[in-house]
Amino acid sequence: MTKTQQARQPDCDALYLVTDLAGFYERYGWRFLGMVRGDDGCLERMYASNPEF
Repeated sequence: MTKTQQARQPDCDALYLVTDLAGFYERYGWRFLGMVRGDDGCLERMYASNPEF
């Protein structure tokens, strides 16, 4: 089962993404949640998306 297929399961409410890209994911419906600190200690952007894409 692919990640997209898993995300479309009834028990999956949202997908979360952490990236350093600004402005890219908003164009595809992702909602910016805020800045989080990554494993390397750097700040990264956290997004959420409804899995019905």
